[in-house]
Amino acid sequence: MKKTVFFITVLFACANIFAQEIQYPWTENGTVVARIKKPTSSSVPDCNLNAEANRHVGRAKEFRAAAVKAEDYRDVCKEYFFALQYAPNCPDIWYNAAYSEEMLQNYDWAILFYNDYLTLNPSDRNNIEMKIGEIEAKKEMAQNQKIQETKMNMEKWAGTWNIWRYSEMEDGYLHVTSYEYIRFYIENGNLYVQVPKSVNVYHQCGAEKNSEVPTWKVLRLSGGDYSSISLEFNVYVKKTYETCRGSSYTPDDEYTLNYKGTFKLEDENLALSEEKINGDVKYKLKRR
Repeated sequence: MKKTVFFITVLFACANIFAQEIQYPWTENGTVVARIKKPTSSSVPDCNLNAEANRHVGRAKEFRAAAVKAEDYRDVCKEYFFALQYAPNCPDIWYNAAYSEEMLQNYDWAILFYNDYLTLNPSDRNNIEMKIGEIEAKKEMAQNQKIQETKMNMEKWAGTWNIWRYSEMEDGYLHVTSYEYIRFYIENGNLYVQVPKSVNVYHQCGAEKNSEVPTWKVLRLSGGDYSSISLEFNVYVKKTYETCRGSSYTPDDEYTLNYKGTFKLEDENLALSEEKINGDVKYKLKRR
């Protein structure tokens, strides 16, 4: 008798699990602000919209009419999503939501929503299956283009760059050439950068030069398409002076330079920081 009760209990628990509805969330700033129910084979198509659904559909149409670029479709997607909260079984809204995600280039969501539309309107199977095939091809081409752009940007970084500091003055920008430099290189498909840890600077009769090769630290860079990179490192600097008569001395002015910024490629020879560092001082990288 105990076994029988246990078996029935298990069946009942499993039935509850499979009966649970699937919901899609809409998040803003990490917070879920709306959810919609995924239609099932038992869902009955219904486009008899209430006032809230009609309001969101109207807003979506207006945003869609004004859309020019792919990112303009985000508001369209949002309004159709919110409309589906009030009309989860309307195939027309699912189709428009899918189309908007496709225009936004959210290809995975577009395929998901087209399949949900098909659940409510199976008679449109041929059209939707071809549409999904088109989206899969778009997604594949976009991924290949992204890989190619990433590779090209990595190749633009490869080489040796001078670090320049410049401060904003009343008459424009005062450029100060720095003696520090960094090296980017590609290895096994990854982008690395050698940054100096310490530099000895030698002054001879007023002329400044590096007295020896700096010691290096290697950082591995990752993320994005490498059109911009973030660097954070410190450089210990020691200066030695030699007078024109041959005597030399090392003043007590050793210091550490702190670099922390995001550099964006302007072209293959110049990268500028996007943020101010150490007050009004900015940095740029210029290929040597």
